[in-house]
Amino acid sequence: MLIEASSKTIGYQYLRSLILGEKFPHPEVIIPELQWQLSKSMGLFPIEECADRCGISNEDCRDGQFLSHTIIDRPEFSKPLTLNQNMSVLLHPFMRFMHSTLQQNGIKLKEILRANVNTTFPDGANYPSYPHYDHNFEHKMFIWYLHDSDGDTVCEKERITPKKDQILITDRVAHYSYPPTKGLRTILVSTFQ
Repeated sequence: MLIEASSKTIGYQYLRSLILGEKFPHPEVIIPELQWQLSKSMGLFPIEECADRCGISNEDCRDGQFLSHTIIDRPEFSKPLTLNQNMSVLLHPFMRFMHSTLQQNGIKLKEILRANVNTTFPDGANYPSYPHYDHNFEHKMFIWYLHDSDGDTVCEKERITPKKDQILITDRVAHYSYPPTKGLRTILVSTFQ
């Protein structure tokens, strides 16, 4: 399901400005309030079944690098929150935005499992990431494309080209993505039940 993020949604403007800043999309500008980590592709479960479902071979994929800012850590890695734990400045605006967006679209939310802002950039080779599931249990996926990009997402065999403020919501599905060939590809990705 593809929906549009509404500028009237609670937290939309504030969250966008925190993530992208005023000088976006200049790649040399990293928002200082956000702690970014240089990461490798998060194909946590790159099993052959995912490649088969997506119609691609794992041999054609690579672990690309990207910048990542964790809002809510994966349940597979996280410990219970403590009062003195460093939390993302995006946590509260993100939660308001996601709750409001899902509610406006009649989608029930039991629990947010994880949330990240990921920025990929051209790598010259344009290899896709490994096909994977975000978790090895049932969940839904929420991807908010923060600007237009040619770094497509492929869910099984359906290809989605990022359009500004488009949100992809789907059940647990094998998926992968391509890096952009120019500019940046910035998404806010979350999983939930």
